[in-house]
Amino acid sequence: ELHMMDTTTWHKMRGSQMVVAMKAVSLAFDLDKGIVEKFPSPVEFMGYIYFVGTVIFGPWISFNSYMDAVESRKLSVSWFLKSVFSCVKSQLCLVISNCIAPYLFPYFIPVFGDKLLRNKKRKI
Repeated sequence: ELHMMDTTTWHKMRGSQMVVAMKAVSLAFDLDKGIVEKFPSPVEFMGYIYFVGTVIFGPWISFNSYMDAVESRKLSVSWFLKSVFSCVKSQLCLVISNCIAPYLFPYFIPVFGDKLLRNKKRKI
């Protein structure tokens, strides 16, 4: 694999390659132990190997967890509302941490001593 392609391309894809190999090996162990009853069809196997939620950086999930995710209950209005609310909360935290907090830190955590506060007091 290192001799068939240039090193730059290989280093870009080796993490995903390792996750795919780890999933295949773990499925083999689960089949051997009897945790997975029957060998999955080619479509199920490829779906598990290239599952969009875990193919790039992981996390590794078992085949049974993948099947639970695929065959899970249908989406509902309450699930959608919870997702929207979580998205709004995450955006709010992002705005606070990147836009508001840097201006508040000198008042609560004086990294440069109280020099900033003394300069503002003199101007008043």
